[in-house]
Amino acid sequence: MNKPYLLNCIAFAFILLFCATGCEDEDENPDGDTEGQEQIESDTSAIFMHAQPNIWSLASVPNTGSFEFADETNNWATNYERAQISVYGPATFPQSQFGGEAWANSHYSRDLYFSEIGSLQEGGGFVNPLLATLDLAYFPKERGPYNFNVQGIDNEARLSTPSASWAGVQRPLDYTDFEETGIELISFWLLDPFLESGANPGTLYLNLGKVSEDVLKDGRISCETSLSVNGSTVDGENTPWAYVSNEEIGSYSFGTEENVLQQDLGLDGLDDAGEAALYQDFLTAIQNDRPAIYDQILMDPANDNYKDPFDQSIWSNDSPWLDRILRYTMAEGNSAALIEQSIIVWGNSRPDCEDINEDGSLQEQEAFFEYRIALQSDMQVGQSFITEIRIDDSESATVDGVPAKWYKFEIPIDDYDQAYGGINDFTEIPFMRLYLSNFSFPVVLRMGEFHLIRI
Repeated sequence: MNKPYLLNCIAFAFILLFCATGCEDEDENPDGDTEGQEQIESDTSAIFMHAQPNIWSLASVPNTGSFEFADETNNWATNYERAQISVYGPATFPQSQFGGEAWANSHYSRDLYFSEIGSLQEGGGFVNPLLATLDLAYFPKERGPYNFNVQGIDNEARLSTPSASWAGVQRPLDYTDFEETGIELISFWLLDPFLESGANPGTLYLNLGKVSEDVLKDGRISCETSLSVNGSTVDGENTPWAYVSNEEIGSYSFGTEENVLQQDLGLDGLDDAGEAALYQDFLTAIQNDRPAIYDQILMDPANDNYKDPFDQSIWSNDSPWLDRILRYTMAEGNSAALIEQSIIVWGNSRPDCEDINEDGSLQEQEAFFEYRIALQSDMQVGQSFITEIRIDDSESATVDGVPAKWYKFEIPIDDYDQAYGGINDFTEIPFMRLYLSNFSFPVVLRMGEFHLIRI
């Protein structure tokens, strides 16, 4: 990659990130620390959820009664329905800089423009016409990371019953007392997920409250930065799920490039050879019951290896964009890729860690409000919290003759479908979790102006 092109890419990404995050209210953040903070519009009415997509991490299994063994520890069955999901934003994959014509020919990879959902703001200064979104690409047939369900996959190593699978992401919230903060509404615009496909109904679930940080459910904190930088295993031990350190987490950043190369191993704390040893029972079962896919599974037993969407040794110029982002949110090697490429537009410099709110402890309780948003073709105002529909048939918002169609969702926080774990008010809401289920085929949700609204 030539240097001028690299600098242009970096500059473009920073411009997009700046415009995606908006202006922060100084009164809400007197120390000026924006790391991990929700961004606040200048009128202080909205808290941005679409900014900084890399804050979102792999979701724990929701304990709603719909997921068998969700409340059990050290049982691989808790993860048997996990599929693949990737979370990203337009600053991650700016089509105009990287994608070229192949990426422009889809509503779900093209550049989006703010004019599709509203008028550009008046006033001086730089106005970015590109729309900032939180994008979720869900793959219900693809085996998710740390899913060791032998009977649930077919002879192509894909999930046998995609409509029963699920996948999600979660993040911490800094404004945790919604009653004190005045948060009363969840609001976002969603590009119609079915503009390029037939019937593929499913459900988006949104959780607010306490959600477990224990993604690999063993009661231990898996964190890449607690791993040894010299390969030593004397300060840690194996659980059924992972190799975990007995040391306290000293830092939530890698610190040096050498640390990245030694510690960027994913939540299981293991490279592929270490996974083959720890998950030997799974591999033996695969060899006995699914011998045709044994060699494929052996290459990455945990199925957590990152693949760079723009690695020319993997992809050709005409490789489908959806294939490229399939493994974008995988944890092993996602930070090392940044060093190898010397670029900051893709990958993730943040260490993968179950302690996502970085308080030094493992939150294991599940006590949350759940909102269920049914998604299907040709939705109408009044369905699934939809308050407005916009269609943009301008040239920039039309692909193969199909104009953009946007739905605006406004969800009052007290209009939840179910409360789990004994939660009964909004005074302690430390986390948000999003997950998808009931879909039979891949679906991409592009969520613009995703806000928590203070009224």
